[in-house]
Amino acid sequence: MAINLEYNAHKNTFVWMDNPLERIYQLWPEIMEATKFNSIPHVIGEMKIQAKTITDIRMDVILKENAEGLVIVENDTIYFMLPVEVTSGVEGLYLKLLSILR
Repeated sequence: MAINLEYNAHKNTFVWMDNPLERIYQLWPEIMEATKFNSIPHVIGEMKIQAKTITDIRMDVILKENAEGLVIVENDTIYFMLPVEVTSGVEGLYLKLLSILR
């Protein structure tokens, strides 16, 4: 079932067709497991946008030695790599996703 969440970024309104928090919660155990290593967990993924609607979001977890963020916008797709601060929790990662849309 698709859940519509609206996000207003500097007068641009985006609608999420899939709940991004649900996807982050699914990844969270893997992110927590990654903290056992001497590396920083990062979420890599892509968001597909059509007419101010985020139609698809895919994410996975990787480990890196240094915290590095990267965002690439290509046509209707946003590719990203975001370092995860475990202390900020699921909500902190969600806020980082929102910051990409600015």
